[in-house]
Amino acid sequence: MTSSATEQLEGALAQSFDHATLAVYADHLQAQGDVRGELIAIDLEIAQRGTTATLLTRRSELLHTWLGRLVAFDVADSFRFGFLERVELRPEYLAALLAHPAGRYVRGLALRGSNRELEAALAALAAGTHAWLATLALRNWNDDALIDIAVAARIIPATPALARLELRGVPMLDELPHPHVRELALTGTNTFNGIYGDGPPLPGARVLDIAFDEDAIAEEPTVDRRLMVSELRLPALTALDLSRNEPLDPEDGSFIVRGQSLWSFLGHQELRRQLTHLKLPALRNDHDTAELMDVLASMPLLEHVELARGHSYEVPTLYHARAQFTIASPWPWPARGAAEHLRVTIPGARAPEQAQLHIAIAAMPDVWAHLPDDARAAWTAVWGALGGTVPLDTLLLAIEALGERLDEGGWRELREALIDHRVPGARVELTT
Repeated sequence: MTSSATEQLEGALAQSFDHATLAVYADHLQAQGDVRGELIAIDLEIAQRGTTATLLTRRSELLHTWLGRLVAFDVADSFRFGFLERVELRPEYLAALLAHPAGRYVRGLALRGSNRELEAALAALAAGTHAWLATLALRNWNDDALIDIAVAARIIPATPALARLELRGVPMLDELPHPHVRELALTGTNTFNGIYGDGPPLPGARVLDIAFDEDAIAEEPTVDRRLMVSELRLPALTALDLSRNEPLDPEDGSFIVRGQSLWSFLGHQELRRQLTHLKLPALRNDHDTAELMDVLASMPLLEHVELARGHSYEVPTLYHARAQFTIASPWPWPARGAAEHLRVTIPGARAPEQAQLHIAIAAMPDVWAHLPDDARAAWTAVWGALGGTVPLDTLLLAIEALGERLDEGGWRELREALIDHRVPGARVELTT
């Protein structure tokens, strides 16, 4: 296989990273004895027909052979279809990765450390060209001087395919006007000065995903005041994701920053008039809804609005001249202040089991969005069955899905009783 043929195949893959193109690429690599070819073929086999012990064993053997000492950095977990999809490293390990043949095939890279460590890592990254690198994430929770603007600038020619930039933590960058970055994800409003001020903006960023503070929204959020008084400098922006800005207390009303609600913050941003897509946290009361409707009326180009999380508040019909709405289902569990105890009558048990209902209700807002589909369906069935019956296996699945969150208040004992009396088709009665 000539280098030009390899370049042509990789060029095709860069344009269309699909299974058909990957299969052709894998065949070429295998013909040359390149271990990545067989690894790609195995991943395609798993994707199409499912995994087997034989495939997993062979895959592990090949990965260990190819990666060598890099296995110690846990980079194998991010390997898929011949590429490292998202390698998470301390900056001091980056040099070893870049020196290895695997370093050429990194599509996603997440670095965590101080700004000085991140600066050194970016300088090492800028020493070569990384044609596949599409996502770069920087994370720092230790205050430090900003990363040198000259070092940051050298990243631009070194990452021609970079499409997503993620920054999380304390202030890191003044500016990085990368022309190819299409998505910007910020956790903390002062991590990237490039969205404020008079310097060069990210000229092609179409998507902004921003969480105002690190741990959802703190009681005293460390929100950069510029966010509240300045117009964001993202001239190509069309999609804004504010869905991570949820109050710590799920029963609170709309999120307030420096006396402003999330909706009023959006309303003072002139760029709202150019947005086509908007993703938001839960609406929590009629006041939230009224404020949002006022803002939506001033967004003429909207095509889609998504409320990413549910709430006990039932959202009324939302209107816009052209936008479609996707609204998360209302939370299925009872409101706080419901009955204190859940009484479960299990066939064959000598007496009903009793668990503290409020413990499960308090856990729901935190875990609901992260539960597997079958666990969410199980809990929905359980909440709908209060005062009636539900399959024993359904209640057991629901309890086990919450793990240690239900290790007190009678829930552990209830779980053990369900296991002890588990028989096919058994149903339990739930009363409060």
